[in-house]
Parts: sequence; structure tokens; C-alpha cells
Amino acid sequence: MKIKLIVFFTLAITTANAQSLEFFTSGRLILGTHKERTASIGVGDIDNDGDADILVANGRHWPGQNRVFVNNGRGVFTVSKELGFESETTYSTELADFDGDGDLDIAVGNDMAPNYIFINDGQGNFERASSFGVAYAPTRNIVVADIDQDGDNDILITNRGKENEICLNNGDGTFSKSIGFGNKEDSTIDVEVADMNGDGNLDLILANRDDQPNMVYLNEGNLKFTKKIPYGTGKDITRSVAISDIDKDGFLD
Repeated sequence: MKIKLIVFFTLAITTANAQSLEFFTSGRLILGTHKERTASIGVGDIDNDGDADILVANGRHWPGQNRVFVNNGRGVFTVSKELGFESETTYSTELADFDGDGDLDIAVGNDMAPNYIFINDGQGNFERASSFGVAYAPTRNIVVADIDQDGDNDILITNRGKENEICLNNGDGTFSKSIGFGNKEDSTIDVEVADMNGDGNLDLILANRDDQPNMVYLNEGNLKFTKKIPYGTGKDITRSVAISDIDKDGFLD
């Protein structure tokens, strides 16, 4: 009897844990009714009301309408707003405070179309502001990081088949200076920013496609990336890269 009871309680605990991991959806949780070519999403408290809203980037090679879905506080999105007045070929969007006023703004990265910053009025309403990067480039991803460590958010752009870019923030959400990394032969899809060698400078970790090796670009200071270290097989079809201290040895893997 004791063995049977142990087995019973074990099954009960296992079943309870399994139930706690169940996921469900319903028509109320669908983000719009449009058939979109969605490329990425972002999550953040866009309207500063304490819950998580969703930014959906649509378009890819064909123009689509980017949208903001506003959380009503119960995980249901009963309000949606169009981001901007134009349909765009958007591959990537990022939420960050670009103008230093404490709310989340939006950066939009487009394929063969200008990239733009949308400034938040503090209540989740956005006005298109400055552009950043080369106006017509095959942008595949944008990443936000304070790459020059001056206290504001800069933007890195990966361009498949064209030189990648670092767009430096002037501190007010405008980007007048751009630094290239890689060359026009690179087929970069994603990039991450981290101090890989522990020298205090932020390095670049590139994910490349088209039979190109993935690369680590070491920052020698002043955003000079002259030393490059390949990783992977050299023929990987890589779409993204992530950085973490996987083996807990104090270094980023």
C-alpha cells in the first residue's frame, strides 16, 4: 500500500506540473485579423500604464503596415494602432528610449527603404522623426546597444550583401554619424553586442549566411574592429545569434 500511495502522489504531482505548463489561445488573443508578412515583434510598456504591449513589424520584401497592439491589462489586445502612415518593407523593429525622455520609442529597419525613428509622446502615440543609416540598403536586422558607452542608445544595422552599419545616437534620437563594419560582400543576418574578451570594450558577434563564416569582431577601442575571429563550420546557414555564459565560467559564450 505504501508503494502504491507513493506512485499515486508522484503521478498527481507530475500531472499538476504538466497542467501548469499548458498553453492556450482563443480568438480574443489573435493580434489582428490581417494576413501579414510579419518579420519580428517587440514587447514593452509602450503607453506607460504598467502592462506589456506588442509591436508587430510587417512587410519583409513587400510593403506592409506595422502595428502597435495595446494591452487592456488582462492580456487581451482590444486596441491596435497603425505605426506611421506608410506601408513599409520592415524586417526589424526595436523598442528603446532614443531621445532620453524616459519612454519607449521605436526604431524601424526596412529592406531597400529608409529606416526611421518614431518618437513616443509618453502615452503610446508615435510621430515619425529622423532617419538613420543608408537610405536604401538590404537591411535584415537592427540591434540596440550603447556601443560607444556614452549613455545613450545606438543602433546597429545588418545588411545582407552590403556593408553593415553602426549608427551613433547624438543623445536626442538623431543619428548623424554612421560607422561601417564588414564589407559589401558580407551576408550578415544578425549581430549581438558583448564584451567577449573582457577588455571593457563592446565587441560584435555576427551571424552570416550564404556559406560565409560567422565572425567575432573585437573592438580595439574607439569602435575600431580590425581583429576578426571566425566561429562555426564556415558553411552555416545562420539566422540569429545569442550570447550567454553557458558554462558558468565567467566568460560569454
